[in-house]
Amino acid sequence: MARLRTYPDLFTHRARSPLPEAAQQAVRGMARGLRDDPDGARAIAECRAALARIPPEGAAHALDAIREIAGWRPRPAARPWWPVRAAPPPSWPHAAGWILLAHDDGHEREKALRRLPDPPSSGFELGALIHRMNDWVPQVRAAALERGDLLGGADPAILARAATFLPERAHLFGRWSPEAAESVAGALRRPDVLPAIEARFMGEVQGPLTRALRAMVMRPGFDDRLEGLALRARSSAIRACAAEITLTGRARWVAGRRTNQSTSSIPVIMYTSKEGADYEQEVYQNGAFGILSKPAKPAVLKGLLVKLQEREAALANGATADS
Repeated sequence: MARLRTYPDLFTHRARSPLPEAAQQAVRGMARGLRDDPDGARAIAECRAALARIPPEGAAHALDAIREIAGWRPRPAARPWWPVRAAPPPSWPHAAGWILLAHDDGHEREKALRRLPDPPSSGFELGALIHRMNDWVPQVRAAALERGDLLGGADPAILARAATFLPERAHLFGRWSPEAAESVAGALRRPDVLPAIEARFMGEVQGPLTRALRAMVMRPGFDDRLEGLALRARSSAIRACAAEITLTGRARWVAGRRTNQSTSSIPVIMYTSKEGADYEQEVYQNGAFGILSKPAKPAVLKGLLVKLQEREAALANGATADS
């Protein structure tokens, strides 16, 4: 996936921010101004307009940045100089709900979701709603799922953007329920959205395009567009993928563990910067042989090599015994 763009950070200790400078200033001004003017519709509108430059795949990082700039994060004990600001008052207008999805307090996020005034009007708002369907607080996830009905009124072009980033990120949504996945999938298959998705596949040349295309044909509704993509898409990968599906009448996609017997014995080692017991459990549950964290440590790498040698020896002994 293409690297998300970053900008100079204006208000926090970080060097770079996922928010454009105008968005950082708008968030700061809205958070400060609404404490004095709870009816600040203009400040909210300006903030939403500035955040509209953020693509849906950048929403998760943007929410973290908004939380810090607005002061909606409790002060870490290790940083006694961190500014402490009060939580937003209950009287804030409903239109601020899209921005309050960044709040650190799960009660505030849940309240904001239930008071959202309109469908997502930008890629950022769409990505924020999808991200909250994967929230770590169950009540927030439930509220986000209830507001999935707003996807029915979202602009087709905004939803089409989600179709090309979700397949790359969906495997990270470990708390997504089947209902949440179905809610988003149903919105992507709206009759007015399918042409917009086709147009993106026609014109895009970067990103996880073939994975997104295979995800789209998992369910009916997109098959009749494959021939056109095979002939006219700018991306050679999309043309090849669409042609393969059209000619063979079958589509292939990754679904959990590998089931191809010719390759299932090849060990998979995850080279990653992610950490945590939950992530390790997920990796091993999906059939990985081991994990090598970045930056790679010689001792860990040596240990993995020893395990691989022991595995190969065990497989060889087993094959000898069978013969």
